[in-house]
Amino acid sequence: MGWSTSRQMRMYELYTMNSVILPEFRRKGLYSMLVKETVKEARALGYQMVTSNHVISNNAVIIAKLKLGFNISGIEVFDDFGMTVKLTCHLNETRKKAFDFRTGLTRPDDEIRKLMQL
Repeated sequence: MGWSTSRQMRMYELYTMNSVILPEFRRKGLYSMLVKETVKEARALGYQMVTSNHVISNNAVIIAKLKLGFNISGIEVFDDFGMTVKLTCHLNETRKKAFDFRTGLTRPDDEIRKLMQL
C-alpha cells in the first residue's frame, strides 16, 4: 500500500493508494489485515485520519473498509480513474464526532456544540 504525505495533502491525513491482493490470495482476510495495520501505524505516527479513493464499482474494497470503520466521505471524478468514492477513517475522536454530526448520523454532544458554537 503506497502512502502519500505530499505538500498538497493535509499533514494530519494519511492517504493510502495503489494496494492490490493477487486473485489467488483474495477472500482470506489479507486486505483487512493490511488496512488494520495501516490504521494502527497511522495512529502511532499521530495522523488524525486515513483516506483513500476507490473506483466506485470496487465493491469488495469499499465493503471491507466500511466494515473496518471507514466512512464514505465524498465522491470524486478523476480524468485517469473516472468516478471514485472517497473513504475516511477518523482516528481523532473529536473529528469523528464532528463528521457524524455534519453527516446527520448523530446529534452534537457538548464538545461538538462548543466547538461549532451551536
